[in-house]
Amino acid sequence: MFHRKLLSLTAVLALLAGCFGAADPVHVWISSDEYKTGTVKSPLATPIVDEVVRQKPKVVQVTMCGAHTAPKMVQFHTELRARMDAKMTAGFYETCPGKKVATPPPAPQILRFRTDGRLESIAPSLSQYH
Repeated sequence: MFHRKLLSLTAVLALLAGCFGAADPVHVWISSDEYKTGTVKSPLATPIVDEVVRQKPKVVQVTMCGAHTAPKMVQFHTELRARMDAKMTAGFYETCPGKKVATPPPAPQILRFRTDGRLESIAPSLSQYH
């Protein structure tokens, strides 16, 4: 009798862990001409944000490649923040996967998210380089 109760309790805990466990991160690619997540591709951020929100991740991993992706990242971040509060990580490739020609990266910048959720550039002080 005790073993049945223990087995039932274990099954219930496993079911709850499956329901409330951390969702896998969602990966979003942003290039200079499109957004992509999974099988969804679009030149606009909204369909990609719709797909990310549908999956309800706790973490969104954003990978950018190519020049001129910063405005697209800001657009994606603004739309996503308006609809959900997921952590975001980001990275940048100088060469987009599948392309043979390297695109020059944008000028180095230090960015931060303001308390209102907007992205802003922080001008580095010259003293930090001396």
